[in-house]
Amino acid sequence: MRRVLERLCPLGVDVASLVALIDRPATAPLVLGLLDRIAWPDVTEADVDLALDQLADLSVLRLGPDGYEFKHERMRATTEAWLRHGVRRRLHRRLATSPLLPKDDRASHWVKAGDPVRAAQCEIEDPAAARRHEEYDLSFWLPFADRDHRPATTPLAQAPAPVQELELAGVALPA
Repeated sequence: MRRVLERLCPLGVDVASLVALIDRPATAPLVLGLLDRIAWPDVTEADVDLALDQLADLSVLRLGPDGYEFKHERMRATTEAWLRHGVRRRLHRRLATSPLLPKDDRASHWVKAGDPVRAAQCEIEDPAAARRHEEYDLSFWLPFADRDHRPATTPLAQAPAPVQELELAGVALPA
């Protein structure tokens, strides 16, 4: 997979990186809206579509009913791991703030961007969406969700259900 990424043009590398981090089927308009417009000011939807087609020709992506997706999960994970840590965090931050992606994805992108407080804020704003991301247990961060990062002043009797569940399970929360 590394050899494939090294053979791609710079736009193809950026497109593959975004599709890997989005982790859902992607279309050319979606990827175009997520590209860094400072680095790619003149890129058109046709250019992105051509890059997606090239990735499909190299058997990295496949075209599904909802858009392009990685052919295998291992290829997606390898592409994500291939990115430098700082680049990966910056891209996750861009994805978390993008109005083009569903709100359901924001909490997981904030966690991967290294900002668990904003992830907790997403969970508080939309707890049903955050519960769909079971791989990230953000319940620990709920007491720290105030904007100034002080512990929340909500009494535990009024605390959201995940905090109460943690206490029932015997997990000690910070005071």
